[in-house]
Amino acid sequence: ASRQPSILVPNVWEAIDRLVATGVWPGERGKRLRENYTLLRLIENRMRVVYNSSRHELPTDGSKLDELAKRSGFEGGGAMLADIRYRMERNRREWIECIDETRR
Repeated sequence: ASRQPSILVPNVWEAIDRLVATGVWPGERGKRLRENYTLLRLIENRMRVVYNSSRHELPTDGSKLDELAKRSGFEGGGAMLADIRYRMERNRREWIECIDETRR
């Protein structure tokens, strides 16, 4: 950030776009992180609608999880959980790569 102060913005999507535009990140990385973040925010917003609160934990009850999953575009809770885990792990790998790249 000290080398590219223009990336310091409060909006995550805008920050990702700026990281790509300034050449800090390749376009594919920006695309993946944007897609993953967008889906995770969608699920978080659906939770607000379904539960009328700002919860950040997925329901543990199977029927409630299925309801949330269907409202989020998944066939069921298992499919949604698998996709969330995949995306979170992918994001984690991307961020580790970013940190490693800045240390070189």
